[in-house]
Amino acid sequence: MSKKTRINFTYPIKQQLERLANHQCSNPECRKNTDIVETGETIGIASHIVAASQGGPRGNPNMPKEKISSIDNGIWLCANCSILIDKKNCVQKYTIPVLKKWKKDWEKKVRNNRKNKIINEKKQEKQKQKLLKKKQKQKQKQKQKKKQKQKPKQIPKPKQKQKPTNKKATTKPKQKPKPKKPPQKKSPKKKSPQKKQKPKQKPKQKQKQKTTNKKATTKPKQKPKQQKKKSPQKKQPNKSQKKKK
Repeated sequence: MSKKTRINFTYPIKQQLERLANHQCSNPECRKNTDIVETGETIGIASHIVAASQGGPRGNPNMPKEKISSIDNGIWLCANCSILIDKKNCVQKYTIPVLKKWKKDWEKKVRNNRKNKIINEKKQEKQKQKLLKKKQKQKQKQKQKKKQKQKPKQIPKPKQKQKPTNKKATTKPKQKPKPKKPPQKKSPKKKSPQKKQKPKQKPKQKQKQKTTNKKATTKPKQKPKQQKKKSPQKKQPNKSQKKKK
């Protein structure tokens, strides 16, 4: 397997294979992480499913060069697994169909996981937005409550000035319900005769005075009656006088 006859992958294809495998080995028995976060190095290798050279393992001399260097002929593996599949003893175990199945199954799983992540992220964003809106509404309500509480404290004087205007407004409705309440109308009617009785009492006193005057007038009337009675008494002595004579 000379370098002259070997057909390698381009750098963009290698990066794409790594992303499709989510920086992990495609071997289901391995699944090793191919990124070293601390150093930033990559342990993974873009391996050929069909050999890059005609005399290599799983080589196919009839396959065109374009397909050999395409992304469909590549699989992302860790350094150990990439050596393992090319060993002479293991070539019969890791055949072309087996490697294609590794590639297909793992990339599909990664894709589904990413979709779920994207969906979950969108849901989380929506939930965050809802929470933010709720918090904003709560803050606005709290601000309004604070303003309402501060208003009477900051402006006590204008309220006192406005009180007379409010009283006028309050007195008007008080006058309106008065005609509606029938018991309030009856109470003044009862009081009205009391007022009429007071002036009546005065003329009664006058009547008493009149009666007293009448009595005073009647007395002299009785006197002449007595005089009439006395008059015959006077006549009696006259008779006696006549007898004496």
